[in-house]
Amino acid sequence: MTPTRDFKQTVVKRVERDPDFAKALLDEAATLFLSGEPDTARLILRDLVNATVGFENLADLTHKPSKSLHRMLSPKGNPSMDNLAVIFDAIRSKLNIGIAPYEEMKRWTLAVAAGRIKPGPNAPKLWFTSLKAAGNVFSEENRQLLRIIAKERPQAIAELEQLTHRKAANLSRTLKFPAGNSPEL
Repeated sequence: MTPTRDFKQTVVKRVERDPDFAKALLDEAATLFLSGEPDTARLILRDLVNATVGFENLADLTHKPSKSLHRMLSPKGNPSMDNLAVIFDAIRSKLNIGIAPYEEMKRWTLAVAAGRIKPGPNAPKLWFTSLKAAGNVFSEENRQLLRIIAKERPQAIAELEQLTHRKAANLSRTLKFPAGNSPEL
């Protein structure tokens, strides 16, 4: 018989070695909540809490008892929107993801560049204007595109078009290049 590892241990190990996986899980949980699938979303969030901050640290961060947090994220849990926001924020912070309006991100970036702010070790390294925007970036289609770019190292959109079987205009939109003005990659 082949030795097996517990699913929770597998998630923890994968999150430790692949931060994009953790971000994708966070996105998936948010998407599931917004899509009316809270049961699955709670289970994903529970696994993500275990793999990132842990329930004891989450209790300290949220000022909620650990047992209450466990119940909120159990299959029969019913967390309020306020509690969900606090849980998402704690995980987001642990993953060094910033979510703020564009103008606030711009002020932060300029202040860091000018030396007025020295970011701490937990300061966001990746910024989004919303959870939905983060979800769009970490969609399966975009992660696959990034894997192809990393592996194949295409030199132009035309080459990427052939590798992905996607139209140049679609790739330009995804990569945020104006159609017809795609730079070399």
